[in-house]
Amino acid sequence: MDGRFGRYYTYIKPVLRNSYVRTYSSLVFSLIAIVFFGVFAIRPTLKTIFSLQKDIAQQEQVLKQLTQKSTNLELGRQNYLNLDLASLEALDRLLPNNAALADLIDDLQTTAFENNASISGLQFQPIEIENSSTTVAKTNVQEVVFTINMQGSYQALLNVLDSLINFPRLISLSTVSLNKIEGGPLVLSINGKALYLK
Repeated sequence: MDGRFGRYYTYIKPVLRNSYVRTYSSLVFSLIAIVFFGVFAIRPTLKTIFSLQKDIAQQEQVLKQLTQKSTNLELGRQNYLNLDLASLEALDRLLPNNAALADLIDDLQTTAFENNASISGLQFQPIEIENSSTTVAKTNVQEVVFTINMQGSYQALLNVLDSLINFPRLISLSTVSLNKIEGGPLVLSINGKALYLK
């Protein structure tokens, strides 16, 4: 061992002859190797453990929310079952299980008649009418789009609008306009949507 590293060997050689150094150096180097490779082997496992713990915490939060929703739905079902017959009928009339066009037309005519107005036109957008015997697994809120024109005095037409607020059917008014035909009556035009379950 000559050359530039020879002098280091001469410093290390007496140390290596020491029995304590020989015994414990292999032990120390083995421990260092175990720790070094253990860190690289354990690190991905620890990352996975922490990631899974985070996922478990998120899943527990979702489970808590779903449990709360389930409790709320059960409470809503119990409240629905505890309703009296008159309330159930009013609820069914408010949001029927089909388009119920005949009932809608009747309610619109009654509203116009009670407020001294007359219907000059009523038009519905095409809808798909199903028979009542079909069972639908998923219930969606659908809409019947309609346009109605009523004639009458200004006060009568305002009363019609007030009556539509307490209409027995759930409706949404898209546009409302008042027009005066030259030499003719005042015309109230309403574009709206009547909602139903399908």
